This record gives sequence, C-alpha cells and structure tokens, in this order.
Amino acid sequence: MTASTLLATTGGRPAPPASPPRGALRWWINDVLVLTQRSLARIVREPETLMDVTIQPIVFVLLFAYVFG
Repeated sequence: MTASTLLATTGGRPAPPASPPRGALRWWINDVLVLTQRSLARIVREPETLMDVTIQPIVFVLLFAYVFG
C-alpha cells in the first residue's frame, strides 16, 4: 500500500543552494579564534613548533625559487 509520487522538475536545473544560516559568519570567526588559541598554546608548550612553522615556508620558497626555478 505504498504510492510513489514524481517530483516536479523546473527545466532540469537543480535548486540553488540555500544561503548559510544567519550567524554562520560569527560561528566561523569563533572557530578560527579557538583554533588560533590552541595553536598558540601548543607553541608555548613546544617551542620547536615555532621553528617548524617559521623555517618550513622559507625552505619551500628557496626550494621552488632556486631548485625548480
């Protein structure tokens, strides 16, 4: 006793995506701040992490500029 129904289509185009809910930007900013705080706390506990995030971009720039350039 089940009935199947066909959904009406509008020219074969999918419906546009719904806009993000109000306040989504606020949640995004909050998430960024929380992750930044966690990263900074980790750097305080492990100073070698600061060396990693400082030296790695410099090494990549030198690598791509001189080795592959």
